[in-house]
Parts: sequence; C-alpha cells; structure tokens
Amino acid sequence: KSNNSVSAVEHITSMKLLVSLLLMSCSGALVLPSRSLAAPATTRLLSSQSSTQQPVEELKHEIEDLKAEALRRMQALKLELMEADAAEKEKETEMDSVFSPQVAVSNVVHKEQKANRMEVQSTDETDLLDGTVWKVMLNIGREQDTWMPKTWGVSGERLLINVEVEFKREPLYEREEFLNGMANAKKLEVHHVDLGPTLSEDLRHVPFKKTGGWRVAAGEGPMGTDVLRFYIEIEQDVRHQGGDVYCPKGRVYCTCGYFPTHKPTGIQDTLRAEQDRLMARYNDLTLEMESAGVFDKIRISKEMLDIRMEAGKLGDQLNEARVREPEKSLLRLSRKGDVGLTKEGGVCCKVQKGLAIEYHILGKFGIASIQKRQNDLEENLMP
Repeated sequence: KSNNSVSAVEHITSMKLLVSLLLMSCSGALVLPSRSLAAPATTRLLSSQSSTQQPVEELKHEIEDLKAEALRRMQALKLELMEADAAEKEKETEMDSVFSPQVAVSNVVHKEQKANRMEVQSTDETDLLDGTVWKVMLNIGREQDTWMPKTWGVSGERLLINVEVEFKREPLYEREEFLNGMANAKKLEVHHVDLGPTLSEDLRHVPFKKTGGWRVAAGEGPMGTDVLRFYIEIEQDVRHQGGDVYCPKGRVYCTCGYFPTHKPTGIQDTLRAEQDRLMARYNDLTLEMESAGVFDKIRISKEMLDIRMEAGKLGDQLNEARVREPEKSLLRLSRKGDVGLTKEGGVCCKVQKGLAIEYHILGKFGIASIQKRQNDLEENLMP
C-alpha cells in the first residue's frame, strides 16, 4: 500500500514537472514547484501512509494551480494577438496620409537655414521636369490643423482655382526661404490663373505675376523621398462674393512627392511573398487550434504570436517600400513618363510674425501633365 502511494506521488510529480516545462516554453521562465521534485525514493518509502497521503493532496492542488496559470497565460497570448491585429490595421491607414496637406505642408515655424548648410547638388533625376507643362487645380478650404483664422472656411466652402504652369530650366536668381535659398532653384512660368465658376458666378481670371519658382528637394520627403516645391504669386485676394474662405494675396506655396520612374527594385514583391508564406502557416495553426488540447494550444498560441510579430515587421518594411516606390496609380506621370508627381499635394501661404515665419495650410491641389499649347484652345490633359 505504501508502494502504491509512492507511485502516485511519482506520477503526480512527473505531471507537475511537465506542466512547469510547458509554462517555461510559454514564458521563457521555468516555474518551479514549491516542493522538491528530486526527493530520493528511499526517503519517501520510510514515510507512513498518512504522511504520504498529505503531499499527494498538496501536489494535486499545485497541479491544478499550474493548469490555471497555463490557461491564464494562453488567454494573455490571445489578447496580445488581438492587440497586434489592431496595430496592423492602424498601420494600413498610414499610407493614405503620407502626402496629405498636414504632412506635405506642416504648420511648423521655419527657422532661418544655417549659413553652412550643405545644398543638394542637381542631378539628372531632379531635372526631369525641365520644359514640361502642368495643370494645377488648387482646392482652397479649411483643413485639419490649419493656423488660418477660426472663422476662415468654417462653412465648408471651397475655392477651385485652375493654374497652368511650365517648369523652366533657367535658374531663379532670387532667394526664397520656401525653396531653401537660391541653390538649384529654377523659374516657374505661369500661363494663367482662373477661379472656377459657381451657380451664381462665372469663371473669373485672377491677376498674377508671370514668374514663380520651383525646386526638387532631394531626400526631404517621407522615408527620404524627393519633394517638389513650387510657388505662384497672385496680386489680389481671391474669394467668391459673400464667402468665408479666401486665398490671400501674395505667394501660394505647393508641395508634392516627386518620383523618377526608374527600374523598380522588386522589394515589394519579395516582401509580399514572405507575407503570403506567413499567412498560410498562420491559417494552418488556426485549424490545429480547433482540435488541440490545452497544452498544445499554449504552444500553438505562442507560434501564432511569433508569426504576428514577424508579419508586423514585414508590414512596416512594405509600407516603407510603398512610400519609396509608390504604385503608378498614385502618381501623375509626365508626358514622357520618366517622372511622376503625387496626385495630391499641400497648399499653404507664408505669414511673417516678427522674426518667425509660419506656413498656414490653405488646402490641397491636384496636378496633371499637359502638352504645350499651340494656341489658347489646345489643352490636352492626360487621363
């Protein structure tokens, strides 16, 4: 009878050690039982039946506690999986705002550039707009985070201003803080500026100066991408009669992404293939989980969490690749197709406050390449 009790103790002790090892695989730390698992069998044989029965009951209780702890940790793993899933969905929306007005033209007080700042040298890739003509549609109205007056554009009214510009090769011999000085800045020839019609007003021509400026700012965009900066100058405030939104007189600054259409690296395809592999394995584990026992579920949950963590890293890398090499559907290509500009960019105006310069968001703009006009009636927009 004493031998039977000893066998029971050894069996329960083995079960307890197994549960401890499983918990170690889940958390990386071995959960040791409170009583020694290495007590010699000869010592236990000397114990009486009553004294042996007591540790058996205690070991049973400890095993139940370990099982409960295992279930608790499995539940914690599930919660981590849910949090990882929510974080992944949040990252998917980040691409939509990479070149939003708030990102392209932020309400940051620009300080004077340091005199010894190293200017980016012009390369063939920054000259791809030379001699090209583009149609710009300014969409002026209240945007999130603007510093325009609180009453400006609260009605939701928008001004649609059509602008036609040509990016010239000639240098711009004028210092403009928005273009980071004169280095690599070029002239922008403005052909016309028109305020779009409404139900109560016809198309109206807006007085403007024929020369603006532009520059490709290499490496100044998200993830080190290039940015196109340009400006036009209008000679009066532009507004509809009775409206609460206006485009102020002076220079109107525009910013958008600039992407030469060089040969893609293929990194996006590689990352997507790895994502597909992880997804297939994750689906297999999901099916295994349905019929697995409690301890197998712990192992499967841990592997699923590892996959989600790895997939999250791949998602970050893929988002970066999408920013550096955006799909052509997100770009407006030049007539030659050798450079693309983001379909939407940010518009702002400059406000001088003492020694500080502020850029206030005015809205956004769309852009499309057109052929040079042979006469005033020719205007071939790219699809």
